[in-house]
Amino acid sequence: MEHLQIHHPEEIIHRGLIFLVGPSGAGKSTLAKKWAKKLGLPPIDLDQWIEKHEEITISTIFNYMGETHFRELEQKYLRSFTTGVVACGGGTPLFHENMDWMLKHGTVVWIRLSPEMAWSRVEKSTHRPLVLLGKENFIDTMKSRENCYSRANFVFQP
Repeated sequence: MEHLQIHHPEEIIHRGLIFLVGPSGAGKSTLAKKWAKKLGLPPIDLDQWIEKHEEITISTIFNYMGETHFRELEQKYLRSFTTGVVACGGGTPLFHENMDWMLKHGTVVWIRLSPEMAWSRVEKSTHRPLVLLGKENFIDTMKSRENCYSRANFVFQP
């Protein structure tokens, strides 16, 4: 699929909701803050939003309540936003038809970074569930997600 490549956030055609998707370590949270400021929209980090409103860390949710519970919370909060630049978790688009919902209600930008480069950015992290499973698993998972990410309206390569 041919993507509309962007180099600056001002090139994004949007209706007030922009979703940033891509691998863990792609820089979605940092870009959400920078782009939101340039576009006059609020920045939203979905994982931080969940932690704030649930008053518990993502790692704790995964460890004690399971991934299924986390994905349900993720869907609930994702669909509550009406405006902003939303930094989604790496797995957000893959569950509960979230990618379909995001494409219908906003504009999706794939922050395209190779799985190997993403690993190099997160390998020392102790709070990302996928990192704890090791390099090979992380890279395989990120490669398997690219098909979903590729449905985005735009692609940005940092």
